[in-house]
Amino acid sequence: MTDWGDNGHLQPPSVSFGPIAYGGAVSWCAATNRDLDVPAALDRFVLDDPTRTIGAVLQRMGTVWSGTGQRAVNASPLSAALLPTAMHLVSGVPDPEAVAAVLLDLERARAELDSATPRCSDGAVVVDELATAIRLARHGARRLLGVAPGAREELRDDLRGAIADQRRCWLRRSRPGGLAASVALLDATLQAYG
Repeated sequence: MTDWGDNGHLQPPSVSFGPIAYGGAVSWCAATNRDLDVPAALDRFVLDDPTRTIGAVLQRMGTVWSGTGQRAVNASPLSAALLPTAMHLVSGVPDPEAVAAVLLDLERARAELDSATPRCSDGAVVVDELATAIRLARHGARRLLGVAPGAREELRDDLRGAIADQRRCWLRRSRPGGLAASVALLDATLQAYG
């Protein structure tokens, strides 16, 4: 199993816990684990989250991009909007109503994280990583709706904060190598706000 780092590897390790757990389960015994309830397994065995919150948030975050009205190959329309100078294979036009629903879903997921109480050793890191990933995805969704002239300053401030969050989260689990190149893609978007 590989966790690729295309376009700055903005995804934190915790967003891959589900696919890694599922891949391990079906490689151990496909017949028994084919229909594994991955969110429940993550909450019980990986995150030790008695609120059963994080597994469901991870599952929704993994599919929310598909509600934008756009199609993507090896990318997300949210990431493509967040990083317009990077290479993405995205087609179609975003549906404003669908993107507004995506924004609401991301905001609900972020609010739900506040009730999570993972007891695993890196529980606080996981919550922080997911909050940052949601913030970046939300920024991409806001960009899909279009950047109104009056919103530039607010978007600039939001992205500036998201970049600081991304730096902090990256350095909690990873070496500094690659961080500057990753953040440079976000900085290019930040510069577009003037």
